[in-house]
Amino acid sequence: MTIGAQFATRNEVEVLRRKIERVISGAAIAQHVIDPGAVDFFTDLTDVPQDYAGAGNFLVRVASTEDELEFAELMLADLADVYFPSGEPDIGDVLTYESGGWTSMPPGAGGALDDLSDVNAPAPVDQDVLTWDDGTGEWIAQAPPAGGGGDFLVYQVFS
Repeated sequence: MTIGAQFATRNEVEVLRRKIERVISGAAIAQHVIDPGAVDFFTDLTDVPQDYAGAGNFLVRVASTEDELEFAELMLADLADVYFPSGEPDIGDVLTYESGGWTSMPPGAGGALDDLSDVNAPAPVDQDVLTWDDGTGEWIAQAPPAGGGGDFLVYQVFS
């Protein structure tokens, strides 16, 4: 659109008039006024990536410069309730939930199975299984049910 010393089409003048009216009415800020007829696709906007190439399964977020949008891959470390003490996960780490967040740590560093609040297995013996007990709302260690069947965890000591 050209206004001033050069000529503008009637349509260009009308678009500019609508933009000015929206700014005066407080409905928009001049730098962010978009003529609905001028943009057919998200990528036609001037402050977004111009195509979707290589952005499959990415999210749109505000860039760190806070003046445009960008496609970004959401990583586990980006979540507010996930913490990596060493700054990044180590091979074999597991996430353990504690005090409102997930913390990365080596397997076994979080304690024993019986330390879980819904497990009551202080002294399992060979061939015990963990079985859900609706009465206590816990997994309990006991001998396998007669006749087998069902899913259960088996505690086995190998020497």
